Amino acid sequence: MTECQQFFKELDSKAYQDRKKEEPIQYLIKKGYGAHRAAGIELLDEEEELRLKLEYNNGADCGLKDKSLVAQKYISNPLLLDKQNKFDFRIYMLIASIKPLIVYYHDGFLRVSLSQFDKFSKERNVHFTNTHLSKTVFAEAGENKLGDVTEDELRDYQMWLMEDLQEYLLKIVLYLL
Repeated sequence: MTECQQFFKELDSKAYQDRKKEEPIQYLIKKGYGAHRAAGIELLDEEEELRLKLEYNNGADCGLKDKSLVAQKYISNPLLLDKQNKFDFRIYMLIASIKPLIVYYHDGFLRVSLSQFDKFSKERNVHFTNTHLSKTVFAEAGENKLGDVTEDELRDYQMWLMEDLQEYLLKIVLYLL
């Protein structure tokens, strides 16, 4: 049985259906190539699950499609920042050689969702931190539709340096002591 067929068998299992009652999003579906700006990633909600089952004939058509999709287990209880927002890391490494091992590292940054996390939400900007998904919020802030929050403040909140995360975590530790 292929991984694709195993995946569809998982979707039909009672255990999967039971888990969805507590945590409705169990997987993310990613395009394997040619996707960026959050266009190639979907939450596997009821609608997307039905679409995939129809497209792949509930697994019977696995291997017959010229598509590269990846199902990634979704972390439904993530570490959240101060405003209950999800975040991800963008850290860069370049492997220049393997014999001898030479690796270059750059800290990168964090991307923070501008929406509070809710595991029951179907809104993509709640689950994903991609900056492209925030363009509407930035535009509203630029037009002063969000009250006291400016577009620059939102952009600063969404993009943290690693030093910002370190400072934030140290404040939490000191607060707990």
